[in-house]
Amino acid sequence: MRIEYKYLRPKKAAALKELHEHSLVEKKELSIESFSHATFLPLKHFGEEEGLLFGRGGLLNAEGSFIEASGIEKRYGGIYEHETPAERDERVLYCGYLSFGWGHFLLESVSRLWPVVTGAAPEVDKYVFVGNAGGGTSVGGNFREFLELLGIWDKVELLDAPARFREVLLPQLSYSFLHYHTPQYNAIFDRVIRAAVHGSAASDAEGQERNISGSRKETSPRDEAGSGAGSVLASRAGSCEETRKEICSRKLFLSRRHVYDKKHWYGGTRPRERGLDMLDEYFSSNGYRIIYPERTSLRELIPLMHDAEVVAVESGSCAHNTLLVPSGAKVQIIERQAYVNDYQANIDVIRDLNAEYVDAHYSLYPVEAFGGPCLIMNTAELQRFTADHGMTPPPERFNSSSYYRRSIRWYLWLYRHLMGERIMMDESLLPQAEVFLETSDATYEVFRPYLETKRRQRAFRLWERIGYPRF
Repeated sequence: MRIEYKYLRPKKAAALKELHEHSLVEKKELSIESFSHATFLPLKHFGEEEGLLFGRGGLLNAEGSFIEASGIEKRYGGIYEHETPAERDERVLYCGYLSFGWGHFLLESVSRLWPVVTGAAPEVDKYVFVGNAGGGTSVGGNFREFLELLGIWDKVELLDAPARFREVLLPQLSYSFLHYHTPQYNAIFDRVIRAAVHGSAASDAEGQERNISGSRKETSPRDEAGSGAGSVLASRAGSCEETRKEICSRKLFLSRRHVYDKKHWYGGTRPRERGLDMLDEYFSSNGYRIIYPERTSLRELIPLMHDAEVVAVESGSCAHNTLLVPSGAKVQIIERQAYVNDYQANIDVIRDLNAEYVDAHYSLYPVEAFGGPCLIMNTAELQRFTADHGMTPPPERFNSSSYYRRSIRWYLWLYRHLMGERIMMDESLLPQAEVFLETSDATYEVFRPYLETKRRQRAFRLWERIGYPRF
């Protein structure tokens, strides 16, 4: 692993380096427990005060007690009142919660699937995930395609109601956030990459989505993060390796520009990111092929990344696709927030990536990991990156005075709109307070001419005193 930090602001670079050096240990041995007459409990959310992102649920033993190893810390786990289901005469493997957030799927939902690639478990009748209680049993898009490439789709079952089985195998997590990673976790992605690049007999007929209870229906256009349909690459992705290399660019940029369809807009009005068009034009003018993961299947995306000389990507869940690049690959991560993404730091270690990080954002106030607004611009750090790599800078209109004025107005309006009446930031951001303050100082210096007009200054100072969340 080789990480380039010089295109980050200093305190953020130091925080990220600390994560790379000390956040994970490598664990070699994993175990599988067996439980008789165990019950799968789909997830129910009972409020943020419980400290669980997804809610209560998991696996219960024959006596009805929750099995702690079936949950994930701060994600899901626990018990709630439910009806006792009839027992099914099957041996199954417990896979945990199937999240339809692409990043959580890659980092958490597949973590228990390592017996599939190591052969450590005996033959099972089903690979069973828990979903959300009453949330349906359909799995489509790239979530399904990942399981197809892994070779287990025909035995996958997603539960949205409690179910009891004769025997349940419970594998240990092969990756635990900020704690450990394993060769077994890497092996899951290696198999998926091989199947996508060299072909796999594990695939089903494309264009259909299976309801896990057994029926089939036509797939609607994919709209979950990380999934897509109807890509312009579809007619070419299945060609032979030699032909594929001819059509693939040596440089790719995975764009988030089409993440924001109307269902992702705040209040149906606008996205939480400004500057996505700048990034697309910037990378396109420098010879990068622009790929939209939401509109591209895994069978298309993985070979493109496999053959690329470098993969550039915006930070966040989109960057977690680097779990699907070859070990040791070169990646460029364009940071859209001050927040240091500790998941991505773990991925860099796990896949042994050669990564360059670039701060291409401004922010006056703290923004949580999945929040906004994100103001992506041609920062001093991006300018240094451009010069050092002999690249063409973004179009001049993104550097104009009017663009900066419109950008800070957009940022201030949307920040207040998103934060509402909140007066305190989430305590989880406290360890990164210095990083947020560093970004705030840099942002204020750049936008000072627009913030210190008499009218704007009065409004800004009032907002600063009483209106924004504090640590």
